[in-house]
Amino acid sequence: MSLKNFLKEAKAQLGSQILEYGVLIVVAVIITQIIQSIQTSVTPTGDLENDTRGAFNISSLGIDGMIQFGDFFVIIAVVLVGSFVIRILRTGF
Repeated sequence: MSLKNFLKEAKAQLGSQILEYGVLIVVAVIITQIIQSIQTSVTPTGDLENDTRGAFNISSLGIDGMIQFGDFFVIIAVVLVGSFVIRILRTGF
C-alpha cells in the first residue's frame, strides 16, 4: 500500500469515527432536552386525581441516567481513538 493511499484511508476512517461520535453526542443532547422539558411540564402535586409524582420521578431518573451516560463520553472517545490506532496499525504495516 502506498503512503498516499494509506493516508487517504486513515483520514476516511477517522472522519467516519468522528461523525459517529458527533451523532452520538447530538442524540444524547436531544434525549436530555426532551426529558428536561417533560420534567418541567410535570410538577408533583398532592392531588390524588391528578397525581403526577410518578411522571416526575421517572423523568428525574432519566435525567440522572443521562448524566451518568455523559460521564462516559471521555471513555468512549478514548476507545474510538484506540480503535482508530489499531486499524491504522493493522492496515498500514
